[in-house]
Amino acid sequence: MASQNNATPSIPNQAMPNNIDPPINFGKYNFLLSQLTDEELQIIRNPPLTLSLTIEEFFAPAKRPTKNPNPPRSLNMYFLWRRNYDASQPTKSCTERSRESGFMWSRAGERVKRFFQILAKLHKLYHELKYPEYRYNPKRNACSKVNTKLDLTPANYDNEIQESLMKHLDSEGLHLDINDGHEVWEHFVKHLDPEYLLELINRIR
Repeated sequence: MASQNNATPSIPNQAMPNNIDPPINFGKYNFLLSQLTDEELQIIRNPPLTLSLTIEEFFAPAKRPTKNPNPPRSLNMYFLWRRNYDASQPTKSCTERSRESGFMWSRAGERVKRFFQILAKLHKLYHELKYPEYRYNPKRNACSKVNTKLDLTPANYDNEIQESLMKHLDSEGLHLDINDGHEVWEHFVKHLDPEYLLELINRIR
């Protein structure tokens, strides 16, 4: 009989077509909806999963460990989903949530991903209004080294990625500011299979 200790982490409840959850309330951000297509409006007004945050909480700036005078980056669909996932798992540690997040995102349905893609579009519009002078200037020292040297074939993952990931580990798990969209994490999520990334993180801890 299979051990219950190896249970797969649960995906936040996906709303059924006949769900009775109240419609999503955009409050002061309602004016942004005029920039959406009919298809986008239909999806954003009927979330395909249970949201654990309000729109205001989704769009709130991240709390930074140090004072940073620069405005934060707008959040992409993965980081908005991650905010919701973290809020839906309040009893789990940062380490547990970091371990599970890539695995869960890879198994999220297309409609769930589309919802967060549209939410990211709205967040970007809001970000452009709030920070009209903002220009994204990535720190290319760490990432350019990864981009130029990294051979993204399974046989060459371990050595180079472990070396890069080790620089972003701390006692609480991955030392990544998920709310600001850390460019190193984005690079790995974009190019690597989430299950492999999860396995690699667990192996080097």
